[in-house]
This record gives sequence, structure tokens and C-alpha cells, in this order.
Amino acid sequence: MTLPPVYFNHLYLILKNSTYRAILSSDFLRTAFAGMERRTTYTTTGEWWSGAYYYGDHNYVEIFSASAGHWIGGAQEGWAGLAFSVDEPGGAEAVRQAVQAELGYQPGFRLRQLQVSDQAVNWFYLTQLAEQLGLNSFDSWVMEYHPDIFDHKGIPHIPGQALTRQAYLSPWSSAPRSDRSQPVFSHITEVTLRMAPESANTFARVLNILGYTQTSEDGVLVLAAHGTRLRFIPEEPIGKHYRVQSLRLAMVRPSVKPMTFVFAPGSRLVLGEDDQAEWFFGE
Repeated sequence: MTLPPVYFNHLYLILKNSTYRAILSSDFLRTAFAGMERRTTYTTTGEWWSGAYYYGDHNYVEIFSASAGHWIGGAQEGWAGLAFSVDEPGGAEAVRQAVQAELGYQPGFRLRQLQVSDQAVNWFYLTQLAEQLGLNSFDSWVMEYHPDIFDHKGIPHIPGQALTRQAYLSPWSSAPRSDRSQPVFSHITEVTLRMAPESANTFARVLNILGYTQTSEDGVLVLAAHGTRLRFIPEEPIGKHYRVQSLRLAMVRPSVKPMTFVFAPGSRLVLGEDDQAEWFFGE
């Protein structure tokens, strides 16, 4: 099968407990995105995590507390992951085959399932992207939604046709807002990560296969496709630095003036004059 477009879907960050609580207490963030929810997720592999989800119209960010979850392999403050997605049925398998053909190894591939009471719900097919990096503090994968998760969430779909990230987020992006206001942010446009040059170059080879173009800006590696940029600062995070340094958000509410929100020493959000905002993490 021809490799379908691979889109940026979401990212997750694991924060210090106090920073996580400060973000959750923000009245601004509660209504600034198309949707926001707090929930606990359980999987059939025994993992679970509790966090806050801030949804845009076609991508989003997940925020977790370092003490609120059980992940295989563990998880610590500052760790992060990037998730990409394909819309077409069979797309995750096509990604697996393309990576194997180009790089000579077989990436991990499996069906992820939710545990809902005593029932297993098919969630998405997953192809691993970051195995060759050997970084415990960073993960990345391509996901292909399973029709069962749309049925479970009550999201309309046509059997055999594309299951898009826009449709998956439609319960939040299309839902009536109680405050009757327009969201401030529509989607994530850029993510800046810290990663040693060797690891960043290895990851870039995988993203090149998936259609991401590679450039360099003042010594910073940049990968871009479908309106999303990934910037890699050439250093490993140490101390109070996080894997994800910042993310940029497109602003869609023109009445918002430039301002800065400081949620905690480890998180601040700067609203600029260029219809873009930048959310920084780590001290």
C-alpha cells in the first residue's frame, strides 16, 4: 500500500506534581482550547494514567503528573512523547513496512486496547518510531484509530472509510461551549524538543520516510509536514530541563491581547502579537 499522509496527532508531557496542579487550576486554560477534560485511562496491558487533555481542532496536548500513573518502563518528570496518526485503514501497517524497507529493522507493531470495566475495547493500531533511539525519556509512534473506539465514544463513522483525527476530536471541537465564547487556540503548530544530535538525526531519518522535510535553522534541526514543525535543540535535558522545551499554538480569538501567564516555575504561557502563543516547560 502507498504510504498515506502521517499527521502530528498529540504530545504528552509528565510534569512535577505542583506544576500539574497549578496548570489544572488555571481558569484561562479551562476555556482557552476547543475542549478540555480530566480522565483516567486503563489499558489491557495493566498500564494506567490520570491526566488533563487540552483539545484543539485536529491535535492536542496531554498533561500528566509524575505520581499519577503506572507506565510500563516507568515514567518520570520531564519525560515526553510525540504521537502521529494516519487516517486511512491499513496506514499503520504501511508505515511499519516503509520503515523496515528503508532502515532494515522491523519496528514494533500492535493493537492497543482500553480496559473498560471487564471489557476490552480496541483503541488503535500502533507502529513504534523511536525504538532505535534508546531513550527512556522519549517515545514516539504512529497510530491508526480502530472503528471500535469510535463506536465506544459514540462518534459517527462510515464502515471501511477514513477515521480522522478531526472526527476523533469532534465531540470537543464541535460541542456547544457553556461560556458562549470562541476558543483562544485552534491547534499546535510547533514543538521544540531537547535531544542529542545523534538521537535527533536518527529520529529524523524515520520522519523523512514519513514525508517530513528536514532543514536547519541556526544549528537547530527542523522537521516539518502538514503545517506542523518539530525543532530539536542539540542537547539532552538535564536537571530541571524537560524533553519538551515548548510548544507553539495558533491563536484564533483576535480580541486576546499580548500577555503572559505563569502557572508555576516550571510552566509559563506567552501570548504574542503574531497570532501565536508559546507554552514553555521546565525551569
